[in-house]
Amino acid sequence: MRNRNLVYLLGFFLSTLALGLTFMSPMLLILAFTSVTIVAIGYIGLPPDDDAIEIKRANEEAHTYEGEDFTVELTVENNGSSKVFLEVKDELPKNIKVLEGSNHRLLYLAAGEEKKIEYKIKFLKTENYSIGPTKIRYMDPLKLFKKDWKFEKSLNVVALPPIEELSRTKLRPKRTKGWLGNIKSSQMGVGSEFFSIREYLEGDEMRDINWKATARYLDPKSNAYESEKSGDVVIIVDAFHESNVGVFEDNMLKHSVRAATSLASDMIADRNRVGLLVIGEFVRWVYPKSSQEQMYEIMNDLMDLESGSYWRLEHARYILDKIFPNRCLLFFISPLNSEKVAEAIAGLAMKRYEIAVLSPCPVELQKRHIDEKEKLMERLQRIERNNRMARLRDYGPVIDWDPKQPLEVAIEGVRRYQMRR
Repeated sequence: MRNRNLVYLLGFFLSTLALGLTFMSPMLLILAFTSVTIVAIGYIGLPPDDDAIEIKRANEEAHTYEGEDFTVELTVENNGSSKVFLEVKDELPKNIKVLEGSNHRLLYLAAGEEKKIEYKIKFLKTENYSIGPTKIRYMDPLKLFKKDWKFEKSLNVVALPPIEELSRTKLRPKRTKGWLGNIKSSQMGVGSEFFSIREYLEGDEMRDINWKATARYLDPKSNAYESEKSGDVVIIVDAFHESNVGVFEDNMLKHSVRAATSLASDMIADRNRVGLLVIGEFVRWVYPKSSQEQMYEIMNDLMDLESGSYWRLEHARYILDKIFPNRCLLFFISPLNSEKVAEAIAGLAMKRYEIAVLSPCPVELQKRHIDEKEKLMERLQRIERNNRMARLRDYGPVIDWDPKQPLEVAIEGVRRYQMRR
């Protein structure tokens, strides 16, 4: 592709040549032949062929978590026979922040040389990203010729909701079901903890026979174990518009999603059946299951989550009554900004659901992003929210969580409440 400078230079040559011949001016003729000499030299730097430049990516697909550092690597190779000077730009979608390096570089490549480009980014939102295409521009030193390439090979990255490890806080539903789990039921059954000694039954395995008791009573005895069961948990995320305070990179919905994924991961690891219900712009739900695939399904429903107020709380109660299992643990994640949300939680507790509430504090979040003059409004919001939490504590544990603090510390309060009950 010819550049604008080449057109100007050729025009200058023709005009000075015509004037030089007309007026027989040696100066104009020298300028004309100088300009054509520059054009001739420029032809030495003609753009390389289409297949001379090659782009390679370190991988085509990757998974990471929102907010974590992610390194993008690509290699630019010059397969041509001459050196080139290239401008390389890796296209980035929105909601990505470059932390180190740059996705826009200038490279000088000798014949057969390759260079690696690395830059570090951070994903600001949970969603599927496509990094690319890569655009390359060649321009000769005299800027007479240029050529553009576009390499469509992209890097597809899934930014999953972040998960915080909850090593010490094993939350357990109070009401268990009949299938095997990690919750001790204080009854004899299938498990790993010793419960008592019983008479030997036909079909007992050799490892279950208590040889000391058998020798003492001169009658076969077997070990009985404490039954270990599991329960149903439904995590309910408040995604109403009035609940989502903060800014794009630090808002209540992001912290609620982080809490939901962390709780789901911990409870599924404890072999409970875990479901999800999100109320906001639309209703999303995942029926309780206990497999590892369930964790991916829950994370998929929490990706690209937007706040809204289209669906009413009546829809949530209908779904819980008609679709989800009865007598399960309902774990609400809500800042309790709305009186309607608090009333809905109390109404479900009266239906003999087991209730637990994790309330990310919107007041603490707003303090980081509002003017210091709003102290009176802050105090009023804190009083209203404390009153709602106090009323809900009659039905179950309500934990006031500052999102700056580790989630594990807040959830430990629920565990202590369960132990006291």
